[in-house]
Amino acid sequence: MNNKLITVFLILTVIPVSLLSWLTVMSFKSEKDRSLKQFIILCEERLQNVDFQIQSVFSHLENELLQLPDLSAMEVDDIRELTRKSTIIRQVFILSEDNSMRYPSKEIPLSEREQDFLVRTGEIGISTGLFLKPASETSEVYLSRGWYTWYLGSGINFIFWQKYERPGTGKYGIVGIELNRMAVISAVIRELPDTAAVGEQDFLITLNNVNDAVVYQWGGLVPVGPDNAITVLPVSFPLSSWHLKYFAGPDTGTPYRGRILTIFAFISMVIIFIMGLAVYLYRESTREIRDAMHKVSFVNQVSHELKTPLTNIRMYAELLERHIPKDSEKGRNYLDIVVSESRRLSRLITNILTFSKEQKNGIQFNPVRAVPDDIIKSVTESFRPSLKLKKMKCELTLKSNKEVMLDTDILEQILSNLLSNAIKYASSGGFIGIESFPEDETTNIIVRDKGPGIPASLKEKVFKPFYRVSNKLTDGVTGTGIGLSIVRSLSEIHGGSAAIVPSGEGTAVHIILNTPPCIITHKEEQ
Repeated sequence: MNNKLITVFLILTVIPVSLLSWLTVMSFKSEKDRSLKQFIILCEERLQNVDFQIQSVFSHLENELLQLPDLSAMEVDDIRELTRKSTIIRQVFILSEDNSMRYPSKEIPLSEREQDFLVRTGEIGISTGLFLKPASETSEVYLSRGWYTWYLGSGINFIFWQKYERPGTGKYGIVGIELNRMAVISAVIRELPDTAAVGEQDFLITLNNVNDAVVYQWGGLVPVGPDNAITVLPVSFPLSSWHLKYFAGPDTGTPYRGRILTIFAFISMVIIFIMGLAVYLYRESTREIRDAMHKVSFVNQVSHELKTPLTNIRMYAELLERHIPKDSEKGRNYLDIVVSESRRLSRLITNILTFSKEQKNGIQFNPVRAVPDDIIKSVTESFRPSLKLKKMKCELTLKSNKEVMLDTDILEQILSNLLSNAIKYASSGGFIGIESFPEDETTNIIVRDKGPGIPASLKEKVFKPFYRVSNKLTDGVTGTGIGLSIVRSLSEIHGGSAAIVPSGEGTAVHIILNTPPCIITHKEEQ
């Protein structure tokens, strides 16, 4: 019993605790993933701010270049002078509508810088079509100015171009300014945070070129590897081939830890409460079971103690019955009551002891050679005084008159309980019928009465311990409620069954016992 109770309490404890533990792990994981996503979004926002700073450099450069005089109307010497004095301008070029290079043109003597420009740009094939493109794939409006980038070796080169029109001719061309690459990159870097001025040491942001080489970085973190960035963001045009990377330390971006500790503390308290409640309930249950076992043990001891004097009372009452004169009707009636009540008390004690054995260690099955009909007659005869007192007729139809292997104590107790129930609850019918017949290797016994009967809905419930049908005929009748329960248990121990079967009136209980035939020895044959 204790092992079953421990198993039940373990199940009731382990399942909720396991479920809570699983929910805790899932909550931790969910909270961690959610916080990580929020942190990545924050990192992306920081990189977007950096990208905005880079774009502001190109916007500023664009504004400066737009402030220059109309280069398409300037003389060659003036353009060369402007180029020489500027730190940001590397070379100027002017294209005609027919894609001919007005400047620097091979028709005029070229400086070394101008010749180098023509060589470097020969690979990209500078033409008006290289610059004049729609603002978008679906737009019919062409750009009038913008940026163009190309790579020479591993270095990026920048051109800012602008469309111009010749007054009164309707013709147009392109004025382009090639910028000093290092000056542009320096301007970009100057706009970015200074590494020495950064107070945070748990992050690192890098600006990487097209070859993924770091051009500039700030932050105090030393990354484990170039592929461990939290997030990567491409830089907007004209540095679209470059990208920004954000690295973070292992403990950075974990604000979820405080919330996780709160969740963990709460769930831990719930688990501790469940465990404590389980221990408390287990102790209370075992205490109640121990108390119940003590009570059962006390009842068993008392029943055993009562059995000996009760047996003596029955024995001397039956002896006294032989010595009372037959003409002393009153004395015999008194003595019949004493014998009947002592037998009823004996059956009650036997039932209690049987029920206790069934609940505790089980009932021993001891088959012997016996004739079922002889036992039925013997038990019925012991009930004659009670039947006479209740004015009930007992009719026997017995056909099991051969020796079989049978536990006589079990059969006697089954019959005693059935007859006792019939006398208590069906005396109004005035009839009890007992029928027996063999079938294969079983003995069938049917006990009928003509009492009020048992409702069909309760035909199984009445075999449960302590269950009693409640109606006006049974209320007030004493009983323990274990008689039919013992009948079924004893029938099953005997390899059979007990059931209530349909009957014209009253109640009919059908008992089936496994009673194999006796094995005849060689000595018996002789």
